[in-house]
Amino acid sequence: MNENWWGITTFAIILNKKIMTEVGTFEQIVKRGCGLDVHKQTVVATIDGEGLKQETREFGTTTRSLTELKEWLVREGITHVAMESTTKEC
Repeated sequence: MNENWWGITTFAIILNKKIMTEVGTFEQIVKRGCGLDVHKQTVVATIDGEGLKQETREFGTTTRSLTELKEWLVREGITHVAMESTTKEC
């Protein structure tokens, strides 16, 4: 997705190897949010919202690292999290 995920958003949908792009406008309802991109060894987190400077951090997938992620989100007043994760099928 482009732009911020709670404002004007561009996203692509992949169906049968064809890419369709749609542009929409949404009312901002999340004041402080986080997007997570989950991988096997890392979690990449980006926060943004009212009173925040957009910031991206990378965390490990151990309990200790995920606790650090949670504590960072709580400190920053994050109220909503969206997660993206993909896997390769064998």
